[in-house]
Amino acid sequence: MIIYSESDIGRDLARRAFSGTNQTPDQRGDGIINEYLSHMQAVAEEFSQWAIDKNQGTMDDDLEAYRARYAQLLRAYLSSHSNVVSAWIAGPSNFPVERMRKRSQWADNHCNRWLEFSKKRLEQLRCKYDPKRIARAPISSDDPEAIIKLCDKIEKAEWLQELMKMANKVVRKKEKNEAEQRVDLISLGLTEIQAHELLVPDYMGKIGFAAYQLSNNSTNIRRMRDRIKQLESTAQDTTTETEFGDVQVIDNVEENRVQVIFPEKPPADILVKLKSNGFHWARTWPGQPWQRKRNAWALQIAKEIAEDAA
Repeated sequence: MIIYSESDIGRDLARRAFSGTNQTPDQRGDGIINEYLSHMQAVAEEFSQWAIDKNQGTMDDDLEAYRARYAQLLRAYLSSHSNVVSAWIAGPSNFPVERMRKRSQWADNHCNRWLEFSKKRLEQLRCKYDPKRIARAPISSDDPEAIIKLCDKIEKAEWLQELMKMANKVVRKKEKNEAEQRVDLISLGLTEIQAHELLVPDYMGKIGFAAYQLSNNSTNIRRMRDRIKQLESTAQDTTTETEFGDVQVIDNVEENRVQVIFPEKPPADILVKLKSNGFHWARTWPGQPWQRKRNAWALQIAKEIAEDAA
């Protein structure tokens, strides 16, 4: 999963980093090494629960890249902090206060960069591999399996709709007592806790699934079906290019982007319009377009901006 050791950081570097600010730098440095090892072990244990044959190789690569970058940023912080000296350690006589203040700030900046990377990257990887997060994640139109995933969600939502209807029939059977109703609910696939909660009256004295729960789920099913129709229609579109003087607007179906290409850097007022409408400069793309995700509104705005710039 992750291959790591104290040599990733270096015990000498960790101890030296606090020689000018701590009376027990060896102990403080050893603590940093132990924290690094514990962190990597915790990360390996967390992600191992989500590892399957399908994602094992990609997960190993991602975690190794995370370990390498984490160690690099931690070493940079320790190296920067090794230049910091405290007046408490060096003594107040002729102490370069301003110089040490700047060095301390540099070290803090390195520390913040290291910790922010760890927090942000782990969150990204959790969203990528945690099945629960994957299930809750919105389906992007860029996803080549978007229609398949939507069909799967519709199937589950339809099953839930039928389950709620059957459960409500059970709880409304007057000829059965609560114990018998609970058994029937569990036989539908509900847990004991869920069955018990359905039989507890709400603030209006009603039991079972509320009407709004069925209504909301039904609305969600219709929304997903409409989304599939939209995706199927979009799949039949073709990329179009429209010119407004020297400015080009591309409705890029393959990349699912609306792109605006200028012959040179746009003036300040055009830049404001682009940014305020969600367009971003793709400097690494051919033509260096300003672009955003494709939809009818984005295409209309792009043409309006291009006309203003032409």
